[in-house]
Amino acid sequence: MIGNQCEYMFVVRKNPQLSVNEIISYLKARGIDHYLRNYTNEYFIFEIANFDPKKTIEQIGETLKIGIILGKIETDYIKKAFTIQKKRMNTEMIDEILESSLKLSKEVVKHAYDANSIGVSVYPRNIDDIQFIDFNELGEVVGDVVANKLKEDAGLKRKPSIVTAKNFKYKGSADIRPIDARREKFQNKNLELLIGLGKSFSYIAVTLGICDQDAFNKRGIYRPERPEGWIYGMAPNYAKALVNLSGAKKGDVLLDPFCGIGTILQEAVLNGIKIFGVDINKECVDASRQNLKYISKEYGLGWNNMDKRIIVGDARKLSEYFTEDSFDAIVTEPYLGPALKMRPKHNDAKRIINELKSLYKDTLPEINEIIRPGKRAVIINPSIKSSNGSLSLNLREMAERVNFKFLQSFLDERPHQLVSREINIFYKPNGVVEF
Repeated sequence: MIGNQCEYMFVVRKNPQLSVNEIISYLKARGIDHYLRNYTNEYFIFEIANFDPKKTIEQIGETLKIGIILGKIETDYIKKAFTIQKKRMNTEMIDEILESSLKLSKEVVKHAYDANSIGVSVYPRNIDDIQFIDFNELGEVVGDVVANKLKEDAGLKRKPSIVTAKNFKYKGSADIRPIDARREKFQNKNLELLIGLGKSFSYIAVTLGICDQDAFNKRGIYRPERPEGWIYGMAPNYAKALVNLSGAKKGDVLLDPFCGIGTILQEAVLNGIKIFGVDINKECVDASRQNLKYISKEYGLGWNNMDKRIIVGDARKLSEYFTEDSFDAIVTEPYLGPALKMRPKHNDAKRIINELKSLYKDTLPEINEIIRPGKRAVIINPSIKSSNGSLSLNLREMAERVNFKFLQSFLDERPHQLVSREINIFYKPNGVVEF
Protein backbone atom coordinates (compact mmCIF):
# COMPACT_ATOMS: atom_id res chain seq x y z
CA MET A 1 0.00 0.00 0.00
CA ILE A 2 1.32 3.43 -0.97
CA GLY A 3 0.86 6.34 1.44
CA ASN A 4 -1.52 9.15 0.45
CA GLN A 5 -2.56 7.20 -2.64
CA CYS A 6 -5.52 7.08 -4.98
CA GLU A 7 -6.41 4.64 -7.73
CA TYR A 8 -6.50 5.94 -11.31
CA MET A 9 -7.69 4.52 -14.62
CA PHE A 10 -5.56 5.13 -17.74
CA VAL A 11 -7.39 4.60 -21.04
CA VAL A 12 -4.82 3.66 -23.67
CA ARG A 13 -4.27 4.02 -27.41
CA LYS A 14 -3.56 1.10 -29.77
CA ASN A 15 -0.48 -0.46 -28.13
CA PRO A 16 -1.07 -1.29 -24.45
CA GLN A 17 2.50 -2.52 -23.94
CA LEU A 18 3.94 0.75 -25.17
CA SER A 19 1.43 2.72 -23.11
CA VAL A 20 1.97 0.93 -19.79
CA ASN A 21 5.75 1.10 -20.14
CA GLU A 22 5.56 4.80 -20.95
CA ILE A 23 3.46 5.46 -17.83
CA ILE A 24 5.78 3.46 -15.58
CA SER A 25 8.91 5.17 -16.97
CA TYR A 26 7.30 8.61 -16.62
CA LEU A 27 6.33 8.02 -12.98
CA LYS A 28 9.66 6.42 -12.02
CA ALA A 29 11.69 9.25 -13.56
CA ARG A 30 9.80 11.77 -11.42
CA GLY A 31 9.97 9.75 -8.22
CA ILE A 32 6.19 9.24 -8.07
CA ASP A 33 5.19 6.17 -6.02
CA HIS A 34 2.96 3.83 -8.00
CA TYR A 35 1.70 0.29 -8.26
CA LEU A 36 0.06 -1.37 -11.29
CA ARG A 37 -3.10 -3.11 -10.04
CA ASN A 38 -4.85 -4.14 -13.25
CA TYR A 39 -3.82 -4.49 -16.90
CA THR A 40 -6.09 -4.90 -19.93
CA ASN A 41 -5.76 -4.01 -23.60
CA GLU A 42 -8.13 -1.05 -23.11
CA TYR A 43 -7.16 0.42 -19.73
CA PHE A 44 -4.87 0.09 -16.70
CA ILE A 45 -5.53 0.67 -13.02
CA PHE A 46 -2.64 2.30 -11.12
CA GLU A 47 -2.37 3.10 -7.44
CA ILE A 48 -0.45 6.40 -7.33
CA ALA A 49 0.52 8.85 -4.59
CA ASN A 50 0.69 12.65 -4.98
CA PHE A 51 -0.38 12.65 -8.61
CA ASP A 52 -1.58 15.40 -10.97
CA PRO A 53 -3.64 13.83 -13.81
CA LYS A 54 -4.14 17.09 -15.73
CA LYS A 55 -0.41 17.83 -15.87
CA THR A 56 0.47 14.23 -16.68
CA ILE A 57 -1.95 13.90 -19.62
CA GLU A 58 -0.14 16.83 -21.28
CA GLN A 59 3.25 15.14 -20.88
CA ILE A 60 2.51 11.58 -22.03
CA GLY A 61 1.60 10.40 -25.50
CA GLU A 62 -0.03 6.97 -25.52
CA THR A 63 -2.85 7.61 -23.03
CA LEU A 64 -6.25 8.95 -24.08
CA LYS A 65 -7.83 9.68 -20.69
CA ILE A 66 -6.97 9.56 -16.98
CA GLY A 67 -9.70 9.13 -14.40
CA ILE A 68 -9.84 8.78 -10.62
CA ILE A 69 -11.55 5.61 -9.38
CA LEU A 70 -14.89 6.03 -7.61
CA GLY A 71 -15.32 2.36 -6.84
CA LYS A 72 -15.63 -1.13 -8.28
CA ILE A 73 -18.29 -3.81 -8.64
CA GLU A 74 -18.15 -7.53 -9.36
CA THR A 75 -18.31 -8.08 -13.11
CA ASP A 76 -20.71 -10.99 -12.70
CA TYR A 77 -23.33 -8.55 -11.38
CA ILE A 78 -22.90 -6.40 -14.49
CA LYS A 79 -23.17 -9.38 -16.82
CA LYS A 80 -26.36 -10.57 -15.13
CA ALA A 81 -27.93 -7.12 -14.97
CA PHE A 82 -27.09 -5.72 -18.40
CA THR A 83 -27.09 -8.63 -20.84
CA ILE A 84 -28.47 -7.81 -24.26
CA GLN A 85 -30.93 -10.72 -23.85
CA LYS A 86 -32.48 -8.72 -20.95
CA LYS A 87 -32.42 -11.68 -18.54
CA ARG A 88 -31.16 -9.43 -15.84
CA MET A 89 -31.48 -9.12 -12.07
CA ASN A 90 -33.57 -6.50 -10.30
CA THR A 91 -32.43 -2.96 -11.23
CA GLU A 92 -33.05 -1.75 -7.68
CA MET A 93 -30.53 -4.31 -6.42
CA ILE A 94 -27.91 -3.00 -8.85
CA ASP A 95 -28.64 0.56 -7.72
CA GLU A 96 -28.07 -0.46 -4.11
CA ILE A 97 -24.80 -2.22 -4.94
CA LEU A 98 -23.53 0.79 -6.88
CA GLU A 99 -24.62 3.32 -4.27
CA SER A 100 -22.79 1.42 -1.53
CA SER A 101 -19.64 0.82 -3.59
CA LEU A 102 -19.09 4.29 -5.10
CA LYS A 103 -17.29 6.94 -3.06
CA LEU A 104 -17.21 10.57 -4.17
CA SER A 105 -13.91 12.20 -3.26
CA LYS A 106 -13.66 15.94 -2.57
CA GLU A 107 -11.79 16.31 -5.86
CA VAL A 108 -14.68 14.74 -7.80
CA VAL A 109 -17.33 16.77 -5.96
CA LYS A 110 -15.47 19.99 -6.69
CA HIS A 111 -15.01 18.95 -10.29
CA ALA A 112 -18.72 18.14 -10.71
CA TYR A 113 -20.33 20.94 -8.75
CA ASP A 114 -21.53 22.89 -11.79
CA ALA A 115 -21.88 19.93 -14.15
CA ASN A 116 -24.74 20.12 -16.63
CA SER A 117 -24.36 16.56 -17.89
CA ILE A 118 -22.59 13.28 -17.19
CA GLY A 119 -21.09 11.44 -20.15
CA VAL A 120 -20.41 7.71 -19.89
CA SER A 121 -17.73 5.72 -21.74
CA VAL A 122 -17.48 1.93 -21.40
CA TYR A 123 -14.25 0.00 -22.03
CA PRO A 124 -14.68 -3.74 -22.60
CA ARG A 125 -12.07 -6.31 -21.67
CA ASN A 126 -12.72 -8.66 -24.59
CA ILE A 127 -15.06 -9.42 -27.49
CA ASP A 128 -17.54 -11.26 -25.22
CA ASP A 129 -18.24 -8.02 -23.36
CA ILE A 130 -19.09 -6.29 -26.64
CA GLN A 131 -21.40 -9.10 -27.78
CA PHE A 132 -23.39 -9.66 -24.59
CA ILE A 133 -23.47 -6.46 -22.49
CA ASP A 134 -25.77 -3.53 -23.25
CA PHE A 135 -23.27 -0.68 -22.81
CA ASN A 136 -25.77 2.14 -23.14
CA GLU A 137 -28.10 0.70 -20.51
CA LEU A 138 -25.14 0.08 -18.20
CA GLY A 139 -23.98 3.66 -18.74
CA GLU A 140 -27.41 5.13 -18.05
CA VAL A 141 -27.84 3.20 -14.77
CA VAL A 142 -24.34 3.95 -13.46
CA GLY A 143 -24.63 7.58 -14.57
CA ASP A 144 -27.97 7.97 -12.85
CA VAL A 145 -26.60 6.56 -9.57
CA VAL A 146 -23.67 8.99 -9.68
CA ALA A 147 -25.97 11.89 -10.58
CA ASN A 148 -28.22 11.10 -7.60
CA LYS A 149 -25.26 10.81 -5.24
CA LEU A 150 -23.90 14.14 -6.42
CA LYS A 151 -27.26 15.84 -5.95
CA GLU A 152 -27.99 14.29 -2.57
CA ASP A 153 -24.53 13.95 -1.00
CA ALA A 154 -22.72 16.88 -2.61
CA GLY A 155 -25.59 19.35 -2.67
CA LEU A 156 -25.70 20.02 -6.42
CA LYS A 157 -28.36 22.52 -7.43
CA ARG A 158 -29.69 20.22 -10.14
CA LYS A 159 -29.29 16.63 -11.19
CA PRO A 160 -27.04 16.40 -14.29
CA SER A 161 -28.41 14.71 -17.39
CA ILE A 162 -26.85 11.44 -18.61
CA VAL A 163 -25.13 11.25 -22.02
CA THR A 164 -24.08 7.82 -23.36
CA ALA A 165 -22.28 6.94 -26.57
CA LYS A 166 -25.53 6.51 -28.51
CA ASN A 167 -26.23 10.23 -28.08
CA PHE A 168 -23.09 11.16 -30.03
CA LYS A 169 -23.11 11.29 -33.81
CA TYR A 170 -20.67 8.50 -34.57
CA LYS A 171 -20.86 4.71 -34.64
CA GLY A 172 -18.87 1.63 -33.74
CA SER A 173 -17.62 2.42 -30.25
CA ALA A 174 -18.80 2.40 -26.65
CA ASP A 175 -16.31 5.16 -25.96
CA ILE A 176 -16.89 8.90 -26.01
CA ARG A 177 -13.76 9.78 -27.94
CA PRO A 178 -11.29 12.30 -26.49
CA ILE A 179 -12.06 14.79 -29.25
CA ASP A 180 -15.80 14.56 -28.44
CA ALA A 181 -15.11 14.69 -24.70
CA ARG A 182 -13.07 17.86 -25.10
CA ARG A 183 -15.68 19.38 -27.39
CA GLU A 184 -18.37 18.74 -24.78
CA LYS A 185 -16.05 20.10 -22.05
CA PHE A 186 -16.14 16.92 -19.95
CA GLN A 187 -12.76 17.84 -18.42
CA ASN A 188 -14.15 20.99 -16.80
CA LYS A 189 -17.80 22.07 -17.26
CA ASN A 190 -19.29 18.56 -17.44
CA LEU A 191 -18.43 15.15 -16.00
CA GLU A 192 -17.39 11.92 -17.76
CA LEU A 193 -17.63 8.48 -16.18
CA LEU A 194 -15.27 5.72 -17.32
CA ILE A 195 -16.45 2.13 -16.85
CA GLY A 196 -13.70 -0.47 -17.26
CA LEU A 197 -14.99 -4.03 -17.49
CA GLY A 198 -12.61 -6.53 -15.89
CA LYS A 199 -12.47 -10.28 -15.41
CA SER A 200 -13.46 -10.29 -11.73
CA PHE A 201 -14.17 -6.64 -10.97
CA SER A 202 -15.20 -3.66 -13.06
CA TYR A 203 -14.06 -0.14 -12.23
CA ILE A 204 -15.93 3.16 -12.32
CA ALA A 205 -13.91 6.37 -12.61
CA VAL A 206 -14.35 10.07 -13.30
CA THR A 207 -12.22 11.63 -16.04
CA LEU A 208 -9.80 14.29 -14.79
CA GLY A 209 -7.49 14.49 -17.82
CA ILE A 210 -8.21 14.14 -21.56
CA CYS A 211 -5.66 13.89 -24.36
CA ASP A 212 -5.61 17.00 -26.53
CA GLN A 213 -5.52 15.38 -29.96
CA ASP A 214 -5.97 18.75 -31.67
CA ALA A 215 -2.68 19.87 -30.10
CA PHE A 216 -0.93 16.72 -31.33
CA ASN A 217 -2.31 17.36 -34.83
CA LYS A 218 -1.10 20.94 -34.65
CA ARG A 219 2.40 19.66 -33.94
CA GLY A 220 2.13 16.91 -36.55
CA ILE A 221 0.20 17.21 -39.78
CA TYR A 222 -0.09 21.00 -39.48
CA ARG A 223 3.59 21.73 -38.88
CA PRO A 224 4.98 24.31 -41.28
CA GLU A 225 8.03 22.46 -42.61
CA ARG A 226 8.74 19.11 -44.22
CA PRO A 227 10.91 18.38 -47.26
CA GLU A 228 9.09 17.91 -50.55
CA GLY A 229 8.14 14.28 -51.05
CA TRP A 230 8.73 13.50 -47.36
CA ILE A 231 7.30 10.00 -46.72
CA TYR A 232 8.66 9.24 -43.27
CA GLY A 233 6.29 9.92 -40.45
CA MET A 234 6.13 9.62 -36.69
CA ALA A 235 3.07 10.84 -34.85
CA PRO A 236 3.85 13.39 -32.10
CA ASN A 237 2.05 11.30 -29.47
CA TYR A 238 4.26 8.33 -30.42
CA ALA A 239 7.38 10.47 -30.22
CA LYS A 240 6.25 11.71 -26.79
CA ALA A 241 6.00 8.11 -25.61
CA LEU A 242 9.54 7.33 -26.80
CA VAL A 243 10.86 10.37 -24.92
CA ASN A 244 9.17 9.16 -21.75
CA LEU A 245 10.51 5.63 -22.20
CA SER A 246 14.00 7.14 -21.98
CA GLY A 247 13.26 8.46 -18.49
CA ALA A 248 14.12 12.02 -19.55
CA LYS A 249 12.50 14.75 -17.44
CA LYS A 250 12.60 18.52 -17.05
CA GLY A 251 16.17 19.86 -17.11
CA ASP A 252 17.69 16.73 -18.68
CA VAL A 253 19.61 16.87 -21.98
CA LEU A 254 18.40 14.66 -24.85
CA LEU A 255 19.89 13.92 -28.28
CA ASP A 256 18.20 12.57 -31.41
CA PRO A 257 21.05 11.60 -33.79
CA PHE A 258 18.62 10.88 -36.67
CA CYS A 259 16.32 13.82 -35.97
CA GLY A 260 14.62 14.11 -39.37
CA ILE A 261 12.11 16.99 -39.20
CA GLY A 262 12.29 17.17 -35.40
CA THR A 263 9.25 15.30 -34.05
CA ILE A 264 11.07 13.67 -31.13
CA LEU A 265 12.87 16.91 -30.33
CA GLN A 266 9.70 19.00 -30.22
CA GLU A 267 7.96 16.57 -27.84
CA ALA A 268 11.02 16.57 -25.57
CA VAL A 269 11.12 20.37 -25.52
CA LEU A 270 7.48 20.52 -24.46
CA ASN A 271 8.36 18.36 -21.42
CA GLY A 272 11.01 20.87 -20.36
CA ILE A 273 13.93 18.83 -21.72
CA LYS A 274 16.99 20.43 -23.33
CA ILE A 275 17.51 19.07 -26.82
CA PHE A 276 20.16 18.50 -29.47
CA GLY A 277 19.63 17.01 -32.92
CA VAL A 278 21.77 15.63 -35.71
CA ASP A 279 20.82 14.57 -39.22
CA ILE A 280 22.93 13.87 -42.29
CA ASN A 281 20.36 15.54 -44.56
CA LYS A 282 20.67 19.36 -44.56
CA GLU A 283 17.14 19.77 -45.86
CA CYS A 284 15.84 17.80 -42.89
CA VAL A 285 17.95 19.84 -40.47
CA ASP A 286 16.57 23.08 -41.92
CA ALA A 287 13.01 21.74 -41.58
CA SER A 288 13.69 20.57 -38.03
CA ARG A 289 15.00 24.00 -37.02
CA GLN A 290 11.96 25.71 -38.49
CA ASN A 291 9.57 23.29 -36.79
CA LEU A 292 11.26 23.81 -33.42
CA LYS A 293 11.06 27.59 -33.88
CA TYR A 294 7.36 27.18 -34.67
CA ILE A 295 6.83 25.09 -31.50
CA SER A 296 8.79 27.60 -29.44
CA LYS A 297 6.65 30.47 -30.70
CA GLU A 298 3.32 28.63 -30.38
CA TYR A 299 4.02 27.53 -26.80
CA GLY A 300 5.96 30.60 -25.66
CA LEU A 301 9.18 28.69 -24.92
CA GLY A 302 11.63 31.38 -26.00
CA TRP A 303 13.98 29.01 -27.85
CA ASN A 304 16.07 30.89 -30.40
CA ASN A 305 19.37 29.02 -30.81
CA MET A 306 18.23 26.11 -32.98
CA ASP A 307 21.14 26.54 -35.40
CA LYS A 308 23.56 25.46 -32.67
CA ARG A 309 21.37 22.73 -31.21
CA ILE A 310 20.33 21.03 -34.46
CA ILE A 311 23.23 20.35 -36.80
CA VAL A 312 24.10 18.58 -40.03
CA GLY A 313 26.19 15.56 -39.16
CA ASP A 314 26.71 11.81 -39.35
CA ALA A 315 25.34 9.69 -36.49
CA ARG A 316 28.33 7.38 -36.96
CA LYS A 317 30.62 10.24 -35.86
CA LEU A 318 28.79 11.60 -32.81
CA SER A 319 31.93 11.62 -30.68
CA GLU A 320 33.38 14.22 -33.05
CA TYR A 321 30.54 16.63 -32.23
CA PHE A 322 29.91 15.91 -28.56
CA THR A 323 32.07 15.09 -25.56
CA GLU A 324 31.94 11.85 -23.60
CA ASP A 325 29.02 11.43 -21.17
CA SER A 326 27.16 14.51 -22.50
CA PHE A 327 23.54 13.30 -22.56
CA ASP A 328 20.92 12.11 -20.10
CA ALA A 329 18.91 10.41 -22.85
CA ILE A 330 19.17 9.47 -26.50
CA VAL A 331 15.96 8.79 -28.40
CA THR A 332 15.99 8.09 -32.11
CA GLU A 333 14.53 6.36 -35.12
CA PRO A 334 17.32 5.70 -37.65
CA TYR A 335 16.68 5.04 -41.31
CA LEU A 336 14.36 2.00 -41.48
CA GLY A 337 14.99 1.14 -45.12
CA PRO A 338 13.14 1.98 -48.35
CA ALA A 339 9.39 2.52 -48.44
CA LEU A 340 7.67 -0.72 -49.44
CA LYS A 341 4.51 -0.83 -51.54
CA MET A 342 4.07 -4.59 -51.29
CA ARG A 343 5.28 -7.44 -49.10
CA PRO A 344 8.87 -8.23 -50.21
CA LYS A 345 10.23 -11.66 -50.93
CA HIS A 346 12.22 -13.16 -48.08
CA ASN A 347 15.59 -12.65 -49.78
CA ASP A 348 14.75 -9.03 -50.62
CA ALA A 349 13.83 -8.32 -47.00
CA LYS A 350 17.02 -10.03 -45.87
CA ARG A 351 19.03 -7.83 -48.22
CA ILE A 352 17.45 -4.66 -46.81
CA ILE A 353 18.23 -5.77 -43.25
CA ASN A 354 21.84 -6.56 -44.16
CA GLU A 355 22.24 -3.14 -45.81
CA LEU A 356 21.03 -1.43 -42.60
CA LYS A 357 23.26 -3.49 -40.33
CA SER A 358 26.40 -1.39 -40.78
CA LEU A 359 24.53 1.86 -40.00
CA TYR A 360 23.32 0.52 -36.65
CA LYS A 361 26.59 -1.26 -35.92
CA ASP A 362 28.62 1.93 -36.43
CA THR A 363 26.17 4.18 -34.55
CA LEU A 364 25.71 2.17 -31.35
CA PRO A 365 29.28 2.61 -29.99
CA GLU A 366 29.04 6.35 -30.68
CA ILE A 367 25.80 6.58 -28.72
CA ASN A 368 27.31 4.57 -25.89
CA GLU A 369 30.28 6.94 -25.69
CA ILE A 370 28.33 10.21 -25.41
CA ILE A 371 25.48 9.07 -23.10
CA ARG A 372 26.01 9.34 -19.35
CA PRO A 373 26.45 6.19 -17.22
CA GLY A 374 23.18 4.73 -15.96
CA LYS A 375 21.13 6.60 -18.56
CA ARG A 376 18.84 5.20 -21.24
CA ALA A 377 18.80 5.14 -25.02
CA VAL A 378 15.60 4.32 -26.91
CA ILE A 379 16.36 3.12 -30.44
CA ILE A 380 13.90 2.00 -33.12
CA ASN A 381 14.77 -1.04 -35.21
CA PRO A 382 12.82 -2.08 -38.35
CA SER A 383 10.95 -5.37 -38.52
CA ILE A 384 10.10 -6.20 -42.14
CA LYS A 385 7.20 -8.50 -43.04
CA SER A 386 8.46 -10.72 -45.84
CA SER A 387 6.81 -13.49 -47.82
CA ASN A 388 8.24 -15.93 -45.28
CA GLY A 389 7.84 -14.20 -41.92
CA SER A 390 9.32 -11.07 -40.34
CA LEU A 391 13.00 -10.14 -40.35
CA SER A 392 14.83 -7.66 -38.12
CA LEU A 393 18.27 -6.72 -36.88
CA ASN A 394 19.60 -8.32 -33.72
CA LEU A 395 20.14 -4.97 -32.06
CA ARG A 396 20.58 -6.50 -28.61
CA GLU A 397 23.60 -8.52 -29.73
CA MET A 398 25.14 -5.50 -31.48
CA ALA A 399 24.73 -3.30 -28.41
CA GLU A 400 26.16 -5.80 -25.93
CA ARG A 401 29.29 -6.12 -28.05
CA VAL A 402 30.08 -2.50 -27.14
CA ASN A 403 29.01 -2.95 -23.49
CA PHE A 404 25.71 -1.22 -24.07
CA LYS A 405 23.30 -3.13 -21.83
CA PHE A 406 19.88 -4.30 -22.99
CA LEU A 407 16.95 -3.38 -20.78
CA GLN A 408 13.78 -4.09 -22.75
CA SER A 409 12.25 -4.36 -26.21
CA PHE A 410 8.77 -4.75 -27.66
CA LEU A 411 7.18 -4.59 -31.07
CA ASP A 412 4.81 -1.88 -32.27
CA GLU A 413 3.02 -3.68 -35.06
CA ARG A 414 0.02 -2.53 -37.10
CA PRO A 415 -1.86 -4.91 -39.45
CA HIS A 416 -1.44 -2.74 -42.55
CA GLN A 417 2.24 -1.92 -42.05
CA LEU A 418 4.94 -3.80 -43.97
CA VAL A 419 7.66 -2.34 -41.75
CA SER A 420 6.95 -2.38 -38.02
CA ARG A 421 8.85 -0.60 -35.26
CA GLU A 422 10.77 -2.64 -32.73
CA ILE A 423 11.35 -0.41 -29.70
CA ASN A 424 14.63 -1.16 -27.91
CA ILE A 425 15.74 0.32 -24.58
CA PHE A 426 19.41 0.17 -23.57
CA TYR A 427 21.47 1.74 -20.80
CA LYS A 428 25.11 2.55 -20.27
CA PRO A 429 26.32 0.58 -17.25
CA ASN A 430 27.85 2.14 -14.16
CA GLY A 431 26.94 -0.50 -11.63
CA VAL A 432 23.56 1.12 -10.94
CA VAL A 433 20.70 1.55 -13.40
CA GLU A 434 18.97 4.82 -12.53
CA PHE A 435 15.31 4.44 -11.56
